[in-house]
Amino acid sequence: MNKKILILLAAFVLVLAGGSALYARLTAQPQQSAEPAPTAYEAAVTLVPQTEEAKETPAPQQEKTAEVAGPQMREDLAPVFTVYTDDGTSVRLSDMRGKPTVVNFFASWCGPCQMEMPYFEEAYKTYGEEINFMMVNLCAFGNDTKDNAKAMVEKGGWTFPVYFDTEGEAAIAYAVRSMPTTIFVSADGELVGKQIGAMSQQALAQQIDSLLASAQ
Repeated sequence: MNKKILILLAAFVLVLAGGSALYARLTAQPQQSAEPAPTAYEAAVTLVPQTEEAKETPAPQQEKTAEVAGPQMREDLAPVFTVYTDDGTSVRLSDMRGKPTVVNFFASWCGPCQMEMPYFEEAYKTYGEEINFMMVNLCAFGNDTKDNAKAMVEKGGWTFPVYFDTEGEAAIAYAVRSMPTTIFVSADGELVGKQIGAMSQQALAQQIDSLLASAQ
């Protein structure tokens, strides 16, 4: 019985000694910390330090683009179009800024257009120094011809400025389907009124008074 106990004690001592030796061996080696595995973003993208110079350098092209595009973002501005004088000189609606502008779209075959022309002629003679008048003949898309419009103006003896929408920009910009159509634009280019159909002399005078009041 005592012999078995002695054998078990001897075995226990051997196991204890072996475990101590193994522990000492492991603790003698320097511990190395494992580096974390790169994330999916770091594995896909090469990260480069950003220099201070690059951070502070402005992007002039982006600033210039924003400066140019800024005014066009105003929703209250009248859509701009290009029309032409009799001699072919191009004129844009935006060229008229600085004064209020009255734009009348007409065709030579349009009876109501002819009926209201004397009212515009009288208004032009009265307010021509304070307000721009653009009488725009819609001669694109086969609606009219430049020669017919010129003959109509000459016959009436009208002296207001006449422009020709030979490329259809004005008709498209204001989706003109009924003539006459008249728009009223403030001095800073804001669309402040639109009249579809012939205007009475009184209605035209009221619109002009409003334009002049807004310009003061």
